[in-house]
Amino acid sequence: MTTSSFTIALTPASPTALKLEPGRDGQLTFTVTCLATPDQVFDVILQALLVVGKDGKTQEADWLIVSPQQALIAGGKTETVTITVQPTATSPRGKHAIELAISLKTHASDLYAQSPTVTCEVIDPQPPKLPDPPKPPDPPKPPDPPRPSLWQRRQWPTLVNLVLGIWLFFSVFTLSATGATGSQLHSLFVAVTIVGASIITVFAPRARRVTLGLAVWLLVTQLLFQDHWTGEKINNVIIALALITASIVSQLVGPRRKPAPQQPPDPPLPRPPPWLIPVVVIGGIVVLGASTVHLITRKPSHTYLGLPCSNIPCDTGLVCMAGACRLLDRAGCKANVDCASGQCVKSICAISIDR
Repeated sequence: MTTSSFTIALTPASPTALKLEPGRDGQLTFTVTCLATPDQVFDVILQALLVVGKDGKTQEADWLIVSPQQALIAGGKTETVTITVQPTATSPRGKHAIELAISLKTHASDLYAQSPTVTCEVIDPQPPKLPDPPKPPDPPKPPDPPRPSLWQRRQWPTLVNLVLGIWLFFSVFTLSATGATGSQLHSLFVAVTIVGASIITVFAPRARRVTLGLAVWLLVTQLLFQDHWTGEKINNVIIALALITASIVSQLVGPRRKPAPQQPPDPPLPRPPPWLIPVVVIGGIVVLGASTVHLITRKPSHTYLGLPCSNIPCDTGLVCMAGACRLLDRAGCKANVDCASGQCVKSICAISIDR
């Protein structure tokens, strides 16, 4: 028999190197194949050896256990052999070369085949890993601050402006019984613009300045260009004063511009959708146009001072004279043409001589 009668190889599942602490164990698995003819059977001894020294000498170690230690292997057969590595406290530390050797039982001192060496490193026992200290519980999450109210966010003037703008719009149709006049068309334009600006103010607070400017404009036009205190004029003045008052109060009573350190700042306003302004503008134009057509085409029920009255009765306190509505005697006036008598003396219509 020659050394070529057996081949020894590590199994694919076996590790190619080990690293163990004393008290731990690992396993190396080999396949031993007999290359002789099938009619030959060999009674062999299997040994786990340590390679010591640079000259390749080997020796047995009590912490290397081979299984099986003996076997009958016929030609062409394969045997699986396991080496269990169990280093002890007295096992030398460091790297060791381990190999599996085969010898005939009748010639135990002669080695006929050896496996490739496998490295096993014996290391000092590592201190036990202490468990991680318990993680302290998370501090309780403070409650979310209350959402600022409509008053605190200065959004209430927007609601007031929206309501007043709608009120102004419908008052044009309910408080005036005449046909379309410049004053009515002017009020319609202001009302529609106030409503549109109020909607945009929800996303852009600076648009509130537009509402304030329209309120001032409405008040000035009613006081300077409307001579007599009709129901329509009184209503428009009240609405203008309410809009101006809401704007002033929101600046005086609202929260400070810089929040207190312990209070978080107000959340940012959402961005307006890109379609908002075009929809508001187009909707305002449509509503304004439809309202204007309605005023022009509706039949008036009565007319006011200075307006034609040939087929329309004059308002209360007026009389149809010379084709137009005039003031009765002793009524307050500004010019002679306002009075039915044709004479305005000290801002009072004089009594007609014919009467």
